[in-house]
Amino acid sequence: MTNLIIGLVLVVVCAGLSWFAAPWLHNRGFKQPIAFDPEAETALIEACWSRPGRVGYLDELSSEYFAVRFYQHIWSSFTTATDEMIGDDLVKKLRSKETKPNEKDDLAKQADAIVQENQDTWRKLVYSSLKENDLATKTLDAVDLSVWVDEEKDPKVMDAAVTVYSNGEDRLHLSGPWPIIATDNPNSLDRENPPIMRGSLDMSSKRRVVVTAASAVAAFFLPYAASWAGFTGLSLALALGALLVLLVTTVAVAWIDADTFSIDMPIWAVGTVLAWALAILACFVADVASRAWTGVVVVLVVGIIFEVIARAYKWIRGIEGQGFGDTLIIIGTVGVPTALTGSIYVAYWSIMAGFIIAIVAWSTLAIRGKAGRQTYFAFGPWLAAGWVVGLMITYMYVKI
Repeated sequence: MTNLIIGLVLVVVCAGLSWFAAPWLHNRGFKQPIAFDPEAETALIEACWSRPGRVGYLDELSSEYFAVRFYQHIWSSFTTATDEMIGDDLVKKLRSKETKPNEKDDLAKQADAIVQENQDTWRKLVYSSLKENDLATKTLDAVDLSVWVDEEKDPKVMDAAVTVYSNGEDRLHLSGPWPIIATDNPNSLDRENPPIMRGSLDMSSKRRVVVTAASAVAAFFLPYAASWAGFTGLSLALALGALLVLLVTTVAVAWIDADTFSIDMPIWAVGTVLAWALAILACFVADVASRAWTGVVVVLVVGIIFEVIARAYKWIRGIEGQGFGDTLIIIGTVGVPTALTGSIYVAYWSIMAGFIIAIVAWSTLAIRGKAGRQTYFAFGPWLAAGWVVGLMITYMYVKI
């Protein structure tokens, strides 16, 4: 009877919290940081202006990967001038997907040599295409060529190129359904006043209802799970607190992740640390401290496995499979319930449930034509939901 009463109270609290917090979470998603590194963009532009032959090695970097508007124009002029200098045949070979990496390096060296031998002509072509863009031409005029012209600076140039490319990929493909648009100051180089921002996105009423209902169901189950794990008195209150904090954190992180493909680090950090602290305290008060160690070991093992799989997927497919954010979610959603129960079955079923829910969600989107093998998919929100289902399954079939 006690669990029933506590469960019903938590249903009201969590359902109300989920419903009324939805607009706040939506607005917080809008304010999530966007990948932008003005120093890297500036360094790359100045380095390639100082030594134009470098552009040939960066054929995969298009102008849209720059966040700053006039840098986009400058880079477009760089690539256009380079293409004109090296000729159509070499351009086609460089851009061909059939060209092997070692062959592409040789072709890039050829392009480098051609442009370097005719860099004055190359710069004239760039100036010609930018003649109506005073900001761009003044920026290039102000570049100190001696700073970047030395080939010994090439490693730093490549670091800048990788940063620009990574940030561009993040904005173009990993920003979620929320569009990235230019601000009123698209030429800004100020991190505090960036040239880009998130556009408008209506809050999903359907998601609000579903999340509220799911939160209510999960909340009702929490006191039964805490009692089943053998906690009583103060330890029961601590264990219930840990699960409740984890549920609130899960909802908040999953909501924002679904919109932005990114983890809200402040919410994740505060929620995860608090949930873990309460779980560990509950275990010590109940004199079952060994359970907490089980949770820690499981998190370390699963976290390492996830990172290995993510890196292997990217190496094989050439695109991001799962991000580090998924590993961060594992630290809380799989770790805390496992620490409270001391059962690896909880971890196993939490992960399996998360995967199954994610597969069903992706398949549904694929059938509707909104997902495919080359499109990015927010795995985190579904993984975050897995711990509740996994805990329910273990509750029904496993004795602690």
